[in-house]
Amino acid sequence: PQHITLEAAASDLAETAASRPLQVTDWYVMFVNRGKTGPFRTDGECFAGADGTWGVRVNLIDDGNEGRVVSTCAATFR
Repeated sequence: PQHITLEAAASDLAETAASRPLQVTDWYVMFVNRGKTGPFRTDGECFAGADGTWGVRVNLIDDGNEGRVVSTCAATFR
């Protein structure tokens, strides 16, 4: 579920910034803490890269557990 949530958030950020559909070319996830309480939310940012690429970082956050980061991802889109 964490990969799906992170990928959906990352894709949305990248495609909104690029104003067109994109494909993931590189994907990295780091699991930081257990998700315990919820609700959960994502928070991320998108960067324009070279040659039409886009970079995205997204955190999955457990708001019910003092806003702890549960997992984080970095992705490249083209």
